[in-house]
Amino acid sequence: MWGSLASLRGLGPRDPGSNPGIPIFTKMKKRRVSIIIFFNNQGKLLIQDRKGYKKGADYGFFGGKIEEGETPEEALKREIKEELTINIKDFSLFKHYLKYYPEKDLQIEYWVYYALMPQLKEIIVKEGGTYLTNFKDVENINMSTNDLKLIKNIHVYLRRKKLIE
Repeated sequence: MWGSLASLRGLGPRDPGSNPGIPIFTKMKKRRVSIIIFFNNQGKLLIQDRKGYKKGADYGFFGGKIEEGETPEEALKREIKEELTINIKDFSLFKHYLKYYPEKDLQIEYWVYYALMPQLKEIIVKEGGTYLTNFKDVENINMSTNDLKLIKNIHVYLRRKKLIE
């Protein structure tokens, strides 16, 4: 009962062990993000090198927070313009999902897109760096578990659609 009531109100648990039998709820933090996975048809990936730039994993995806009043697509275009100084037009939605991070009492709504990799000579990196890898070697770099799972799923999807070799 408490779980359904909490989810209806957008509330999350706060230290439920401190008061056994009586759940205590706080307003759960929520965030919406648009991210993109760039690839080429040889199975290469272009990801963001975040070493020394952002906390957490060394590598991640380009994109970021959806601002108030923005659509996920508008946010993605803005973020890519800010991070790589390019305008993207051709991209497709791969997956839309919610993920709850209990240790942070945070729910993130993800909009995950994919697109052909831009020409590297067109990119001027403004946030972090770029890192070129492939679907097989990506398992050997420091990325979040969630990002690695997305890469595995998109790899299967792109192969099924015959967009990569």
